[in-house]
Order: sequence, then structure tokens, then C-alpha cells
Amino acid sequence: MSHLYFFLLVTTIFLVQTTSLHYLTIYGIQPDLVLILTVYFAFKSKGDNGVIIGAFLGLLQDVLSSGVLGLNFFTKGFIAFLVGNLRNNIAIGNIITQATIIFLSALFEGFLVIVLFKIFFPQEYILKIFSGFVLYRAIYCSIIGIPLMALFDKAEIKWLKREGLI
Repeated sequence: MSHLYFFLLVTTIFLVQTTSLHYLTIYGIQPDLVLILTVYFAFKSKGDNGVIIGAFLGLLQDVLSSGVLGLNFFTKGFIAFLVGNLRNNIAIGNIITQATIIFLSALFEGFLVIVLFKIFFPQEYILKIFSGFVLYRAIYCSIIGIPLMALFDKAEIKWLKREGLI
């Protein structure tokens, strides 16, 4: 994967995530496109590069949002680490497997955020509100994630053909 393609893909995802994702909101729930991109790169990257990319994407998400700085850095990097270790033991080309991994990643991230908030901000009321959305957000991410990952693959193949690499 070329650096320019990586830059364009990440920029596009962040632009959509920060500007027009509210059009995909269903009952207050939005998919996390950065999480889907993190899982995608964890599937595609060799070695620990997926962890580095996941942590980088999380850090970008932290900087561009008004949330707790470092939370997405930690969760996205940790999820990339787990998915990167799983990819050697499962068939990642299967759509059902991909949807399951995205679902479990979103579910795990949601519960990890709840636990971290409970530890560091025990007085916050947001936990009761947020905890109800974790399951639905995980389902939504897995539904949106499959066509997005297929689109990422098609775009990468087109890019590689355009560059004369395949």
C-alpha cells in the first residue's frame, strides 16, 4: 500500500467521520468509521504495523474530537493489536468472520471505554447513557463495516493498477 493511498484513505474517512456522518445516525447511534479502518489495517498490515496504524488513527481521532485525549489512542491501538494477532489464526477473507471481528471490536471498545470511564471518572453520569448504545453501535459498525472494507479493497486494487504495481 502506497503512502499516498494511505493518506487519501485516512483523510477521506476522517472527513466523512467529522462532517457528514450525522446523516447515518439511527436513533442517536453512529458507526465508528475509524474503528472499521483500524480493523481493516490490522487485517492488512504485516507484523506490528497494524498496531502502529491503529494507535495513530486513535490519536488523530483524539486530536480532532473533544473527548478525553488518549482514550481512542489506547483503544484503537489495543484493538489493532488483538485483531492483528487473530488474523494469523482465522480466515479473514470470509465476510461473516470480518463482520464478527468488527462487531466484537466495537463491543470490546465500548466496554473498554465504560471501564476506563468508571475508573477515572466514577462520578460521571454519561456511563448510564453510553452503556445502552454499545451493543447497537457494535451491530451498526459490523453492518457498515463489510461494504466499507470491500470498498477499501477495490480502491486499493484500482490504485495499485493505476500506479502500475499490479
